[in-house]
Amino acid sequence: MTKPKKPAPKRPVGRPRKSEVIERESRARYYLARAVAAEADYAKKSGELMHPDVIERALAKVVAEIVAGLNALPSQIKVEIPHLRAAEVTLVRNRIARLRNALSNIEISSTDLR
Repeated sequence: MTKPKKPAPKRPVGRPRKSEVIERESRARYYLARAVAAEADYAKKSGELMHPDVIERALAKVVAEIVAGLNALPSQIKVEIPHLRAAEVTLVRNRIARLRNALSNIEISSTDLR
C-alpha cells in the first residue's frame, strides 16, 4: 500500500512570494535611480549642481598655486633661518612632499557633492 502524499505547505494569506518581493525591490531601485537622475539633471540645468570635472579643474588651479608655494618654503626657511642644518631643511622638504602627494590624491565624485 502506498502512503498518501502530504499536501504542499500553504502560503500564509497576505504574504508575498519571494519572487514578488525581489521584483518589487528591483522596481523600486529602478524608479529611485530615475528620480535621482532627474533631480541631478534639474539641479544642473538650474545651476545648483556642477559636474565634478568642472570642480576638479577649478581646484587643480588652486592646488597648483599651493604646491608652488610649498615648493619654495624650504629655500625660504633656509634663507630666513641660516643656522638650520641640511638635515633639518631636508626634514621640512620631506614633510612638504608628503603634503603634496596627499593633495595630488584628492578626487571628487558626484557622491561627494551631495
